[in-house]
Amino acid sequence: LIDNLPASLYIKDTAGRFVINNLANTRQLGFQSESELLGKTVFDLFPVEIAEAFDRDDKEVMRSDQPVLNREEPYEAGGRKGWVSTTKVPLHDKEGRIIGLLGITRDTTNSKLEQLERIRLVTAGEQSADSVVMLSPAGKIEFVNPAFARIAGRSREELAGRPYDEFLQQHGVRPSF
Repeated sequence: LIDNLPASLYIKDTAGRFVINNLANTRQLGFQSESELLGKTVFDLFPVEIAEAFDRDDKEVMRSDQPVLNREEPYEAGGRKGWVSTTKVPLHDKEGRIIGLLGITRDTTNSKLEQLERIRLVTAGEQSADSVVMLSPAGKIEFVNPAFARIAGRSREELAGRPYDEFLQQHGVRPSF
């Protein structure tokens, strides 16, 4: 069952050793089979500064008995760099003692890069003397810079969320794209 999940799933013991890994986690960490990964810790897999941060998180989850939910963090392993969303929850035995943790990690690199690109574009648009408008995939206005709002004669808040083609029609403009 867990090998069919697209997200990386793993279980670690209280010493931080991997004891269960799904196929996605095994491959994400650069291994062909789970047996190659069993017993390893983050210090065997990641640069020291990243391993120390992951290890601190693991220990804090087990010490506090509190989960970490959907935390976005940088990732570097097997020559690949990116971003992941991580969830870690403590695991308990039948008597309620903490025996390790369960982690689920999803690669969010593409969405993070899109977010950073959007920030870069908005920042550039804010500073541009030219009018700039950004549309959603549905054709609604998501962003206008001050120059566009000035030309449109509307506040940026008034323009946000409006269908762009409706705005153009109201102003007698025929799109040229």
